Formats: sequence, C-alpha cells, structure tokens
Amino acid sequence: MSVESVGLNCPRCDNPITAEARFCASCGLSLAPASDEAVAALQTRLAAAAPAPLVEKMRAAKLTGERKVVTALFADVVGSTTLAESMDAEDWTQIINEAFDLMSKAIFHYEGTIAQLQGDALLAFFGAPVAHEDDPERAVRAGLDMIVAIDEYAAQLKRTHGIEFRIRAGINTGPVIVGNVGSDLRYEYTALGDAVNVAARVQTAAQPGDVLISSMTQRHVSPTFDFDDLGDVQVKGKAEPVHLYKVTGLKVEAGPKRGLSAVGLSSPLVGRATELKTLTDLFEVARAGRGRLAVIAGEPGLGKSRLLVELRNAVGAGSGAPGAAVWVEGRCVSYGRALPYHLVFDLVWSLLGIPRGETSNVPRSAIDERIDALLGDDAADVKPYIAHLLALPLHAAEADRL
Repeated sequence: MSVESVGLNCPRCDNPITAEARFCASCGLSLAPASDEAVAALQTRLAAAAPAPLVEKMRAAKLTGERKVVTALFADVVGSTTLAESMDAEDWTQIINEAFDLMSKAIFHYEGTIAQLQGDALLAFFGAPVAHEDDPERAVRAGLDMIVAIDEYAAQLKRTHGIEFRIRAGINTGPVIVGNVGSDLRYEYTALGDAVNVAARVQTAAQPGDVLISSMTQRHVSPTFDFDDLGDVQVKGKAEPVHLYKVTGLKVEAGPKRGLSAVGLSSPLVGRATELKTLTDLFEVARAGRGRLAVIAGEPGLGKSRLLVELRNAVGAGSGAPGAAVWVEGRCVSYGRALPYHLVFDLVWSLLGIPRGETSNVPRSAIDERIDALLGDDAADVKPYIAHLLALPLHAAEADRL
C-alpha cells in the first residue's frame, strides 16, 4: 500500500502525513518503501516457511474481486520509531525481517495469508484465498503464537542489543472485497471493507504482548478461548465505540461449537433411537471384555457430535460412579495435519485425565503419579517414552535410556 493510494494519510491511523515523511508522527508506522533486494530476501524467507500444501492452495486460488467474510489480523512492533532511530539502519532492517519471519510462520501454520507488509506492521487474512470453517479461531491461535515467538526473540534481542522488542495484535471478522493476487506467497490485496480498518484500530488499542479481538470475532471463538471483557472502547476513525476483548489463553476444556448446547439450550434427541441403541449395545459387549469399534459417518450438521454426547450420558461415562466407564477423547483439527502424533497427544492427555488446556501447567510429578495409578508395575518401563512423546522434562536416567 503506497502513501499516495490513501491520499497522503497514514495507512494505519489516517492522520495526515507529508510525501517526504519516513515515519508517521502519530503512530510511528514506517513509510519508507523497502528496497527490491530487501523485499526479495524477505519473500525468500517467507517462501521457505510456508508448507508445500499451503503454497499449492494459494497458487490454485483465483481472486477477481470476490466478496468474502475474512478474519483480519493486524500486528505491529510497539515503539518502532524510537527503536529504529537508536539503531543502525541495517541492524534494524535485519531485526524487523527476522521478526516478520517468525510471525509469518505462525500465520502459515494456520493457513492464513499475508496481505501486506508495511514498515513495522503486518496484515494477514484468514478466510481468503484459502477458507476454513474455523478461520476466526485460526487467526486468534496465530496471534497468540506470534506473541510467544516474538517474546522469545525479544529475550535474545535484549541480550544482544539491549532493546525492548514487543508486538501487539488486533483481530476483527467481517466482509471485505479482495482483489488480485500478486506473487505466490505475499498477497497484495485491494481489500475494501470495514473489517480491515477495524482490525487496525483494535490493534492500536492493544498493550504490548496483547491480542485484542472485536465482538464480531469473539462470538465465533468464545467456546475455545478465555477473555477479559474490556467493554466498549472508543477508537480513532470510528463514530461508535468498538466492544473489545483481550484473549488470555485457551479454555481448560473447550465448549461445544455447534448445536443448541453451544448457545446454552437443550432439546430431547429425536430420530436417532436406532443409532443410539446400536451404540449402547456395542458398549455392553465391550464392557464384557470384547473390544468393539463403531464408525459414525455423515454430512456436517446431521448430529454426529450430539449422538456421541447421548452415548456418553447413556453409559454413564465420566460420572465418577464406581465402575463407571472412562471416556477418552481426541480431536483432529485441520491445522494439525503437519503435526506428528497430533491426535495421539490428545488421546494420551485424555487417558491421563488432564484437560488439553492445562497440559503446560501440570508438573511432571503429577503426570508420573497418574501413570503409576494407571499402569502399576509396568509404569517404570513406560514413563520415559510417554514423557518423550509429550515433550516433558526427562529425568537423568530416562535421558540416558532414550
């Protein structure tokens, strides 16, 4: 996006700027165009970070001014103007490019699209050109991953350059008009629509290290994440205040994303008595000691998840009663295709009785106790391999054994 294309106003904050300005005096956005060499080097790094399946999907996408609902993620470096002025230009360019590299990896992991790289800021779309049913969730996960990656990078910069380097992110969901694709991996969209503008405004309201989202995004991701409700916030360029939420992390146990239970309602099961009886009969065979496998297949929205909920209730799984069945659950997610053992992780954590959202906070001793309770005398032989699989800290003897 050039300065001229927005009528000599800053692309981020809309404040007037001069044609000769290198930085916006209001928000600090760098206005100097990158050199061809710098752009080429950056695109090379981005291309290396993108998974091959995503590259193929992007190249296959045809965009000719489509109207799409997208989730826009806008992130920038906090206080970049002060940092840039205190450093050599080459050193600052290298730091920014490496930061973009880390941020881009998070975006590509969730199959988002980098729409613009401008100075110290990055704009990404989730939902165009590659669309998924959970694009808002992908955008929030990408934002959180970006914060973690940059915080680790910032610790390194603190040691080597003595600077405080932080980013912040704003996310909003809504309709836009997307234009033509530029190159394979760096998409220069002509994005028309309020969704992108709101994302930029949300980002300016964020504190360093924060991911802020609008109510339009929050309603899509509320079953998955925890939030601090910031209420209505007046942002520049908007006549009405924007209701904002600060993402604080993943829920300990994700709530339902579909059906009546997702909105706090309930209803009796209708028209699935035969299927439910088939499953409960199979369960009774399994309870007697003979394993059984059931596969439930059907189009989206036919009630597969609801049927499993009814089965769990019917057999009393997870009730805590003596002899109650143990319900072990793992979930495949589309953005986990490139993660080895992704489903196995979920199943093992479920077997250990540890909600997926708490896995990073559980001490190794608690996990060892759970494995001892499950496996008894065989636990010692199994612990090293489970710990290795789940990337847990190893005891000295376990590391030698592995």
